[in-house]
Amino acid sequence: MQPPRAARLAPCLLLLLAGACRPLSGEELADVAQAVGELLASVDEASQGGGFAGPWLRRPAAFEPAWHERLLQAAWPAAHAHATCAGLPFSACDGGVRERTLDGCYLGWGYLEGSVRLRFDDAACALGTTGAGVTRTSQVSLRGPRAGTFLLDAEGGGIRVERAADGFTATVAGFRRRLLGEDGQATSDMRARTAEPLRLSGEARAGRTLSGGVLEVRDALTGTAVPLRAGELAWDENCNCASSGALSGAASGGRGVVQIELASCGKARVWVDGAEPAEVILDRCGTL
Repeated sequence: MQPPRAARLAPCLLLLLAGACRPLSGEELADVAQAVGELLASVDEASQGGGFAGPWLRRPAAFEPAWHERLLQAAWPAAHAHATCAGLPFSACDGGVRERTLDGCYLGWGYLEGSVRLRFDDAACALGTTGAGVTRTSQVSLRGPRAGTFLLDAEGGGIRVERAADGFTATVAGFRRRLLGEDGQATSDMRARTAEPLRLSGEARAGRTLSGGVLEVRDALTGTAVPLRAGELAWDENCNCASSGALSGAASGGRGVVQIELASCGKARVWVDGAEPAEVILDRCGTL
């Protein structure tokens, strides 16, 4: 027999006094969705064996500069001049390592600076045999649509793609996204890892899927964790991220069931419980 309703609600009332039990805010949901975008873009990069399968990413046509962005570009001409990043390929394989240096590069909605490293098990930088893998790590700053600077790094170990007998697996040992304000203080600090590896199929983008497994996204500022189970997240040949599919999971502390639906390249819809979906532009995703 269930305890009285008041007794069942008591723990949640205590959590509510501490700021839990309330549903995740729109900004918190957006941060969780951005962590998903980080996973998708990073898996894509590692899957290409050190480079993108096509020209450098450009902004989706629907996101061409608005008036406020044109003002930003006028005030920030150096970043605008390096918008295409076309001259920044990965280095040649050197003992199982390939690297890329980002210097004011334009990707989706963000300008990036820093470096990305792919470390292969194979000294020839190949993924030809079962069990062979590559681990992607990064130290990158991103300035985009939100005030402040995102720091994207591989705290915890980065992202590993490994060839399996029937495709690939993708495992996140750990990555982190921090948003620093002008005072250098973090206003957002999201950390992610896989509680269960994800299944990755398809070497080319067209027809590639990422499914199963659980990506746990944790807000280091509030302690809220959201374990997201992935449905079939599907790529097409025109985007570095999956552009369809969905993920869902119940946030800790009674803060609601989070739903993330990939609507198109670089766009997601997010909501908690029965609330109206809100659109989020994924700052790590863009068309080819």
